[in-house]
Amino acid sequence: LFDGERSRSGWVGPFCRFQAQIFLNRGLAYLNLHKLDAALSDARTAEAMGSLDLPVIFFIEGFALADHRDPEDLRLAIKLLTLAIRSKMDAPGDPLAYQVIAYAGRASAYYAIGDFSKSVADSRKLVAMIPPDRHLLQDSYKLLTISLLRSGDYQSALAAAMEYMTRIGDPEARRWLDLVEFYPQNPQFALNELLKIYFAP
Repeated sequence: LFDGERSRSGWVGPFCRFQAQIFLNRGLAYLNLHKLDAALSDARTAEAMGSLDLPVIFFIEGFALADHRDPEDLRLAIKLLTLAIRSKMDAPGDPLAYQVIAYAGRASAYYAIGDFSKSVADSRKLVAMIPPDRHLLQDSYKLLTISLLRSGDYQSALAAAMEYMTRIGDPEARRWLDLVEFYPQNPQFALNELLKIYFAP
């Protein structure tokens, strides 16, 4: 399979970086298919083979790890996605799309470790970046809302839910706003219902 041999320090050979790029491109394809473990494996293989496209590696590994529940994996995901966000990615497609996905993964990881203020900050960036016709915009408003509720800022959560309803205006956005408006009457019930909607497959 490889036009090179593996040494103690990693893969070597004239075509090794070309092969690494193939793994990296396949990792991106797996990421688009939400096959995150396969994407993570390909990115790590490309890295071991000496790929110099570190921003793409950071992006793939970070987003895949952000889906894990292990706190150490989540913290690593945040570090990798931060590096990806700060770097200029040379990947196929729209560079802004990768930035959006990186912010989405980092916001989710921050929420998962309980750092709600940083989840709010990333979610606010997302709702400002994403066009109204993107499904990810809905998820970003939902994460923004529940992060604000978990941080104790009900008024800002209500404002986010109202903005979500204004920009999207579909039945799901209406249901979301209804639950946020009901929150002061029964916070635990409303939050549980919001979480069911957000984490629904």
